[in-house]
Amino acid sequence: MNATSNIWNGIASIVRFFGFLIIGYIIFALVAATIKAIFGGEQEGTVKTDDCRQVVQIQPDDIRTYFQKFTCFYDKTSKGTIRSGFCAHVDSPWFSTSCDTAYTYNVPQDPHHCTDPSYPYLAYDDKCYPPCKAPYPFRGLGTDDNSCYQTSQY
Repeated sequence: MNATSNIWNGIASIVRFFGFLIIGYIIFALVAATIKAIFGGEQEGTVKTDDCRQVVQIQPDDIRTYFQKFTCFYDKTSKGTIRSGFCAHVDSPWFSTSCDTAYTYNVPQDPHHCTDPSYPYLAYDDKCYPPCKAPYPFRGLGTDDNSCYQTSQY
């Protein structure tokens, strides 16, 4: 064998390695998506978490969201786009109505809307608005209210 064929054999083995790596990643992503669809996910509703002994704030992409069902409340626009939300999963002892641990996370605004940094807030009317300035730092949360206020409405 000459040096040129050794180089081509080396390149071919590197290409095969990266091909297997990409295929492995795709298979892993499909398995993870299937597990989340079967065992995890979100459903709309409300959950009481203020009587839980422990409340753990997690991120929306945390591994625990793959194996537990979360009940979520969403604030949506008139067309159904998510403006924000809150999701919770409550762990209770068997045959008990008490709450041991609540896992919660906040749902961010739909990232495909309001991409201009000078108009970051999605309102009920599906329009984007600029941030409020002091002394009125809070945006109105009502169905027709896009005004700025001194205190939060939450």
